Amino acid sequence: MEAEARPGPVMNDTAWFLLVLAGIAIALAALYRANARDRAALAGALGLAPVPRGRASERVHPVMGPCFETPLMRGTLDGVPAEVLARTIRRMGRRNPNARSAFTVLRLRVPASAPRLRIEPRRTGAMIASLGAGEPELATGDLGFDAHWRVSGPRPDEALALLSPELRSALAALRATLAPGVPDSALGDVAGDLMVGTFELGDGRLDYAAMGTPTPGIAAHLAAAVPCALALARRAGAG
Repeated sequence: MEAEARPGPVMNDTAWFLLVLAGIAIALAALYRANARDRAALAGALGLAPVPRGRASERVHPVMGPCFETPLMRGTLDGVPAEVLARTIRRMGRRNPNARSAFTVLRLRVPASAPRLRIEPRRTGAMIASLGAGEPELATGDLGFDAHWRVSGPRPDEALALLSPELRSALAALRATLAPGVPDSALGDVAGDLMVGTFELGDGRLDYAAMGTPTPGIAAHLAAAVPCALALARRAGAG
C-alpha cells in the first residue's frame, strides 16, 4: 500500500503578518537611503549643509492655502542666508480634496519690508487665479516676458520696480534652460510652464518653489534658478 501523502507545513496568520512587515521595513529602509542620497546630492549642488530631518511645521500659504514645510538644508548663497525645504500642499480644486502636491523650495532671507510679489508660469498661474486665489495680475509692459510669466502683487509700483530689464531677461533665459526644445505652440507653452517653478516674495523671504521631491533633476533645477533668485533677493534688499 502506498504511503499517504502528508500536507506540508502551513504558515499561520502571525507568520504571514511578520513576513509582510519585514518586506515593508526593507522597502522603507531602501527608500530612506535613496532619499538621503538625493538630499545629499541637492545639498552638494547648492553648497548647503543638510540638517537632521525634523517634524514638519504647518503654515497658511498666501495663495495655496494650508501647507506643511520641513527644512532639509541650510547655509548661505553668495552671502545671503538660504535654506531648502520640502513643502506639501493640498491640491486646489474639488475632484479630490485629500490629494496632495509636493514641492522643493529654495528660500532666501530678505528684508521684511520687501513688497509681496509672485512670479509664476503664465498658464499655471492663470489656472490658480481662476480658482479665486492670489493677487491681481501686474503687466510689466514687456510683451515677450508677459507671454510666459504672470506677475501679481498688491503693491504694483513697488513690485514692478523690482523687475528690471536685466532680471526679466534672466527669467526668460531661465525658462529656456528649464524647458528646452518645447514647440512654439499652445501645447508647448503649457508643457513649458509645467517645467518651471514659481518665485514668491513676501514676509521676509523669497521662495522659489519647484514641483517635485528632492531628486537629481530637482537639484539641477534649483541650481539653475539660484542666479535669478539671488538677483531678485538683492533687488529686494538682501545681502
